Amino acid sequence: MSKEARPLLSVIVRRFPPQLESEIEQSLGKTQRAMANQPGFVGLQNSLSHEEGYCELVTVFAFDSEESLDSWKRSPIRQGFVSELDIYSQDSVTHAQFGDLGQLLHPTAQLRKIETVAILIFWILLLGESLRYLADWLLPGIFTAYWRNLLLVLVNVMLISYLFLPWSSIIVTKIKTNISRKIKK
Repeated sequence: MSKEARPLLSVIVRRFPPQLESEIEQSLGKTQRAMANQPGFVGLQNSLSHEEGYCELVTVFAFDSEESLDSWKRSPIRQGFVSELDIYSQDSVTHAQFGDLGQLLHPTAQLRKIETVAILIFWILLLGESLRYLADWLLPGIFTAYWRNLLLVLVNVMLISYLFLPWSSIIVTKIKTNISRKIKK
């Protein structure tokens, strides 16, 4: 995978009757072996949980590019597996594809744990105070202290998780890459 390429992360959720669990596991094994041989395949993780009245299968996989993922989607092997799993599914299948989250998987975008913690602390403190002042101005006396704090924490977590942490990770990675290039020269 080139340095500019970004892996695509896909998540598929299926629900099955619990009595079909062994058939599902067999199908998953065949699917994993087929995907491992697919060009551009990065990784795969399946999680099978048991809920009341059904099994839920969450499959997360990544390909190194849109082209590799499209190639997998068009392959007759995949079509056979999808048809087999769809026969067993109780509900409609939920599928989501994330291009931006793939950056977190990219080898050049990996941050050390201490860097991620530092970024999180920075945003928690900055956004926490900013949101508190904004809430004082926009929501004076509307909520009790408990509900107001709960709302502020939820908004803070959502903003950091989906906006500020991914964005900051990209920026810090670019800075680190530029610094390492200058040092190597």
